[in-house]
Amino acid sequence: MLSAQQQRFCAVYATDGNAAAAYRAAYPSSSVAAANTSASRLLKNADIQAEITRIRNTATGVVGMAVLSIAEKRDFIARLVRARVGELRGDSDLWQSIK
Repeated sequence: MLSAQQQRFCAVYATDGNAAAAYRAAYPSSSVAAANTSASRLLKNADIQAEITRIRNTATGVVGMAVLSIAEKRDFIARLVRARVGELRGDSDLWQSIK
């Protein structure tokens, strides 16, 4: 059974993907160095991994394919920022995503 802090860590990490930030959210009095080390340790815990997976699967089930991974979000934003104005026509996949 996970502690309340461990559950908070899992919830933040499942949505944010930043282990140190998730650790600091769950354990606000921890130092940055401690957060980096302890977050890494927590991510190796099988119960923590299972809870993160459960949270992500639940989110995907609730909103379906609307949930994007952090990498997908970054890729989309990078493509959007790099796109030339003339490339954003009505038939462009970027335009369809923005609309």
